[in-house]
Amino acid sequence: MKKLLLSLMLASSFAYAGSGVEYEIGSENGHSAPNWNGPAVTNNWFAITPWTEWGQGWDAGLKFEGARDNTPGASLENKLEARIRKSYELGAGFGAGLRVGVGEDFNQQGPVTGSQQGDFAYYLIEPRLTYEATPNLTPVISYRYRNAFSSGHYFQTNTAKIGADYKVTEKDEVGVRYDKKYGGDEHSNGFELTYSRAF
Repeated sequence: MKKLLLSLMLASSFAYAGSGVEYEIGSENGHSAPNWNGPAVTNNWFAITPWTEWGQGWDAGLKFEGARDNTPGASLENKLEARIRKSYELGAGFGAGLRVGVGEDFNQQGPVTGSQQGDFAYYLIEPRLTYEATPNLTPVISYRYRNAFSSGHYFQTNTAKIGADYKVTEKDEVGVRYDKKYGGDEHSNGFELTYSRAF
């Protein structure tokens, strides 16, 4: 897994078309398994994603994410995620895309007993639909399924997102999303803000 992530990182550095970087900050409030009846937990995260795109609607990126919740004594949780997406133009301003990816979750927790031990690998599938309302404004709706390759990590999530991207300049774009996690191992509501800069 780590060799695969390293290979994708190196490949993404040799972009032969458009490339850039996206910054994301977000917060969510909700409950995670197995403590559904406990107090709601707020989780905050920040992510940086260098990306590259090439012809025929393909793009790829590496997402580096750090997160921490408000549980007393919580440690920083890091993720490294490699993903690739294919986008399609449907006509009349509509577009669609499908992203897939693999990642590694670095929990940074000490030796523990039970099923939740150490780091683990995961995968994701994320279809989306866009609509170009104006040359600058694009509403976006998406769904993401994410789960660990191995069991016992309480990581299975279904996430619905709705929001919009606004192109400030030819190279700068900002976005906002409302996130809803349901089913799986987490139920929450949250938001995220993004800024993307093309090179």
